[in-house]
This record gives sequence, C-alpha cells and structure tokens, in this order.
Amino acid sequence: MNRLPTGRPDDKQHSKTTIFLGVAQGLMLTLCLFLLFMTA
Repeated sequence: MNRLPTGRPDDKQHSKTTIFLGVAQGLMLTLCLFLLFMTA
C-alpha cells in the first residue's frame, strides 16, 4: 500500500486521487456532523 513514488505520471495521478478521496471523506464527515448537530 505504501509505495514510494517513482516519478511516473500514474503515481502523480494516484496522489491526486488519494487527496481528492481524503477531501471528499472529510466533507462527508463534516456534513454528517452538521446534520447530527442540527437535528439534536
């Protein structure tokens, strides 16, 4: 899983995808917490 970047283009694309997934996960978590707070 934790491969060292070799400088290939697909590795850069993989990094972008990982960052995008991390941001999306954070947004979903924030939205869930916001809804939980609003309905409390």
